[in-house]
Amino acid sequence: MKINRFLGSALVMLLLAAPALPSRTLAAADEAASVSFAGVKEFDAAGGGVVDGATILHRGAEGVAYTFSTRDLQRAAPYTNWWVTFNNPEACTTPCACSDVDFENAAVDIGVFLATGRVSNGFGQAEFAAEIDYGELPDGRDQVPFAPAFASPIEPGAEIHLIVRAHGPRLFGAALEAQLTQFNGGCPPHPVDSLDGCIDVQFSVHRSPQCKAGDDDDDDD
Repeated sequence: MKINRFLGSALVMLLLAAPALPSRTLAAADEAASVSFAGVKEFDAAGGGVVDGATILHRGAEGVAYTFSTRDLQRAAPYTNWWVTFNNPEACTTPCACSDVDFENAAVDIGVFLATGRVSNGFGQAEFAAEIDYGELPDGRDQVPFAPAFASPIEPGAEIHLIVRAHGPRLFGAALEAQLTQFNGGCPPHPVDSLDGCIDVQFSVHRSPQCKAGDDDDDDD
């Protein structure tokens, strides 16, 4: 896997500053375990640029865990992370390099569900960490937002996309809790599909370890 200087420096900062990977998945060390590294990009609606951030994904015998270090966010604002799993990446339009167009293909076996949430710091930076077992889904309100269509748990050979979703300016109390735990938490009162409200802003892609197309992912340009 090729890692350029930009991604390499981000990974060093992630390893030094990010919270440790959750221990439950790490404890399940076996021959099938793997670790992958990826960069962070913006969705077109958020500018389409490359972010000075990085993610680390660990696949163990029982499940997956990741850390996500990023910046260029709104200051002191709520964000969520979402798992997007393509369990049959070989069925994607471009095999082993899945994208939004593959949501139309049931054979890809897709799941979209909550990973975690937090408020960015005063510099627009955030460090996320989450884990989940294979076969597991969250059960909170609006945490599997497109069920039953896209409600498949992660499988060991999945291609995994990690998504950062914005939720508008910070609210308080139960409204803030919703902003950190629900797909459209905080919207209303904030608008949906707007940079002033609930919208996907960043992503990081981890290709399947069983099915890699060329270089590890598209963050080593």
